[in-house]
Amino acid sequence: MKPISFVLLAYLIAASALMAVNPVFSNVVSRNSQWPPQGSNFSFGGPFEIPWQAVPTTLTDLSTRDTHIIGYCFYNSTSSAITLTIQTKDASPLPLPISGPIAGSSAGVPGTSVCPNLPFGILAKGGWSVQAGSSGVYMNAMWSY
Repeated sequence: MKPISFVLLAYLIAASALMAVNPVFSNVVSRNSQWPPQGSNFSFGGPFEIPWQAVPTTLTDLSTRDTHIIGYCFYNSTSSAITLTIQTKDASPLPLPISGPIAGSSAGVPGTSVCPNLPFGILAKGGWSVQAGSSGVYMNAMWSY
């Protein structure tokens, strides 16, 4: 029994050493805070996350390849309604849930938050993009490939 234990221990040590130096194993899950997310962090499929930040007022790509959107939330910090554009990037862009007006604050409520219920996520062919009609809207999102 001792020779098998020694071989197993040697195998586990060698495997741990390979995982520590091989970049494929050292950064499997990547969370990127750039806006829009770009670069080598996309090489392993995600999940990728955008922390709370302002939504651009021009149509901005979040991803330009087939994307499995896990979830996203928007917050309107202003007192007036602001229109959101959330869409796929395929040949004929399709609106994604909660695309449209998001209400502003009313009766002392500081703002409006919306998070669509996506129990199985959404497959966005060609990627997806977002835009706010004016400043004051914030978002966070998570997706993978």
